[in-house]
Parts: sequence; C-alpha cells; structure tokens
Amino acid sequence: MARPSALDRTDVWILAGLLLAFALIRGAVFPIAENLYGDAVVRSEIAERWAEQPKLLRSFDDGIFQFGPLHFYLTGAALWAWPAREHAPRLVSLLVALATILPVYRLGKRLFSRRAAIATTSAMAVWGLHIQASTTAASEALFLCLFFWALDRLVEGLEENRFGPLLVSALFVNLFCATRYDGWMYAPLFALTAAGWGSDRIAAITKAVIYGMLLCAFPLWWMQQSEKATGDALYALHYINQFHANWVKDGIGWLGETKHRLMSLFFWPGTVLATASLPVGLFALAGMVRDLVQKKRRALALLAILPAGYYAFRGAVLLDFSPLARFFMVQVALALFYVEDGFEWLLGRAPIWLRRGMAGLTAAAAVGTTVFLGQLTAFKSGVWQDSLRPISPISTIPLDQKAAADFLKQHVQAGESVIVDEAPQYVDINVAFFSGIAEKRLARRRWENFDKQLGEAPSARWLFASKSGALQLKDGLAVGEQAVSFRGRSFELAAKPSDQLFIYRER
Repeated sequence: MARPSALDRTDVWILAGLLLAFALIRGAVFPIAENLYGDAVVRSEIAERWAEQPKLLRSFDDGIFQFGPLHFYLTGAALWAWPAREHAPRLVSLLVALATILPVYRLGKRLFSRRAAIATTSAMAVWGLHIQASTTAASEALFLCLFFWALDRLVEGLEENRFGPLLVSALFVNLFCATRYDGWMYAPLFALTAAGWGSDRIAAITKAVIYGMLLCAFPLWWMQQSEKATGDALYALHYINQFHANWVKDGIGWLGETKHRLMSLFFWPGTVLATASLPVGLFALAGMVRDLVQKKRRALALLAILPAGYYAFRGAVLLDFSPLARFFMVQVALALFYVEDGFEWLLGRAPIWLRRGMAGLTAAAAVGTTVFLGQLTAFKSGVWQDSLRPISPISTIPLDQKAAADFLKQHVQAGESVIVDEAPQYVDINVAFFSGIAEKRLARRRWENFDKQLGEAPSARWLFASKSGALQLKDGLAVGEQAVSFRGRSFELAAKPSDQLFIYRER
C-alpha cells in the first residue's frame, strides 16, 4: 500500500509544470538581476576568499562575521567550478530555489489538498521576493529550501509514525541553523510541533525529546567554537542585535517612535499583502485565521505567527529590532499554504462564475504585482523606486553607484589601484564589488588595515569618495571640490556620478 506521502503520476506531471514555471521566470530574471540585496555583495566576497583559501569555518573570527558557514561552503565550491564572483554564487540560489518546489508541494498536498498544493506552489513561483532571493547570492533561497525539506520530513515522520523521516528532518534543521541565525528559533518550535502532534501525549513527548536533542548538534557546536574564539557563545547574535538596535535609531529618526512601533506591529501581514499581492495575501491571512479558530492545521500557522509575533514585540515594544521583508520570507511562505482555504471560506458559497472570476483575478494580481514592482524599480531611481526596490523581483543597484562602478571598471588600468572611501549605507562595498577590480588593488578606508593596504596597493592613482564618508569626516578630505589633497598627494575630479559620490584621479 502506498504511503500518504507518495506522489502519483498526476502529481509528477503537475510538478514538472511547476518546475518549468519556476525555471522560466527565474531564468528570465537571472541575466538582468544584479547581485545586491540580502548581503549578496559581502557574501560573494567572503565566498571568494574562502574559495581561494578553504578552511573549516568555526566562528565570527574566521572571516564570516555575523553569517552562518554553510552558504559559503556552497558558494565557494560554485566558484571553483565557475570563477565568476558576480554569477556563480547566484547560480547556487537559483538551483536551491528549484529544489524547494517538491517539499512545498508535498506539504500542501499532505496537510491540505492537491488543489492547495498547486495554489501554494504557483503563488511561490510568481512571488517577487522569492524571485529576487533566487537570483542573488543571498542566503534566503537556501534557507527556505532547507526549511521546507525539514518541515516536510517532520510532518511525514509524525503522520506516518516513523522515526527515519525525523532523522532526516533533524539533519535539515541543523543545516538551516548553519545557514542563518534566525533559523535557530525554529529548532525548539519544530520540537514543540512534534510534542503536540497526535493523541498519545507520552509517545509524542518522548519522540519530541529525542528529536529535539538531535536538532541541537550544530547550534551547540557553533556556540562552543564561538566561546573559544571570542569569549561569548552568542557573540554573532549579540552583534546582530546591536546592528538592529542601531537601525531602530535610524528608523525612529525617519518615522518617529509611534510610527516605527506601528510599522513593526503590522510588518508581517503587510509584507504578505505587498509582496504576494493584495488578493493572495487576503486569502492567505483569512485562511490562516479560519484554521486557527477551527483548530485545524494550527502547527503550520503557529510556525509563522510565533516568530512574527516575536519580531513584532521586539520592534513595537522593546524598540530593539528593525523589521526587513527578507526576515519574514519563511512566515510569508507559510501563509501561502492557506490561500486555497481562505478562498473557500470567503467564496465557497458564491456562484461558480464569481468563483472562477475571482480565481482568475487573484492569479492575474499575483503576476501583475510582481511585474509592476519589477518594471517600477529595475534600473531606476526615485523616492518610490528606492523605497520599493528591496521587495522588487529584480535586484538592481542604485544608478549612481552603478555609474561609479562602471567608470572605475572602464578607466582604472591594470597596474593602478583605487582608494575607496567608507561611505554611508555601505555604498563603498557595492561600488568596489561591481567595479570588478581585484581586492589587492583596493585600499578600503572601511577596513582596519587600511594603512597597510594603502602601502601595498600598486600605484593608487584613483580615489572614490562620498559626502559624509570617512575620508571627509575623519580625514578632512574636501569631498566635492574640483581638487583635493590626501596625505600629501593631489587629486582632481574625474567623475561625479551624483551629488554624493565623486571619483578623483591623481594629478
């Protein structure tokens, strides 16, 4: 007798069609997307360094900063096969995005229905935020893939009362914990899901305890290595928290305290509505509320709501967390499972013509939202473009940064180097990366060994500077003037990509 998780021939054909849709959409975006959002630039540079000098990554002090190690192993290995730092790490994201289809479909069919599985996977196929993550060197695509494989195997093991799938699930949990720190909160939530599954409480709790211990392998090892390296087992988490606390100050300065609290409180449902489209988001949230009230499939809903609630509490009450759409990708993806339920709840008794019309409108809105965001933001600048670009399906860098990078790429000769200012909003990191100039030919003001880099850089005849950058504020450089002096050397203005960015050449 076939297990409930088995896929029949119809499912195979459906999956083939979904795979084709995923591949065509992301394949169309891949050539034009630029490797920016989700710390993609920094991740690509770190992966390149690791590929040149491979080693076991043990902690923050191994040069991976606040990031988990797994993503760098994969992207570094991709660079061995294809030494193109702007593209090889992005290819990893594309491949794991395609590998996400199967567990998402299986979960939808197992917990809901075949129709729900098709609706969920189709919504994800055109979900702009996932398209963006699939075409940059960010870690979200890998994290989502590992998360859904872990969840799929967990549900399979619990429903079929088999421990084998739970072992596989535990492996995937450790892998996603090795990818992103926000995955660590899901380890106890997965264990609690196992503890609350089924009618036999003693058996469920026993199974959950064993399963829960397996989930701790990587986090405990990483904490031990972090304590040895830094004296703080949770050093990276504390670093990230401080980062967000600083972001909160900027957010309050921009919005004010009350608006920042409100934004944090409603950020997750707002992200569902803004990125998945208004109709898809409304049906998803409605279906989730309905199932929570009726006590159906609550485990899946709670996996979205509890982390979202935690982030909302920190942002709205504690004021120590600044929400980002990318941080809520798991919670948005989980909400998509409820689209079909919400549709049936709100329109189940409506005439067939209205149901079909709304289904068509919902599909068109999902596609239209993604297309609209893409055409609005890609390779364009402006207030709305800059605000919406982080959730656009097409990741592109601001035009002035692109112009600066292109100028350096075209004019800096093979034997020359560039002094790179430490600019606000990490502009210098983007410009340096997209200029294509090798690291040994850059002297970066941002790094602590700037003086050493400056001394070793061959013929540092170029200088990239920013208004309000470190060279202006800390070194007294007259950024914006036609000619500047830096450490006894004279430079003249060669290009002005914007009112904030300047490129000088030594006289």
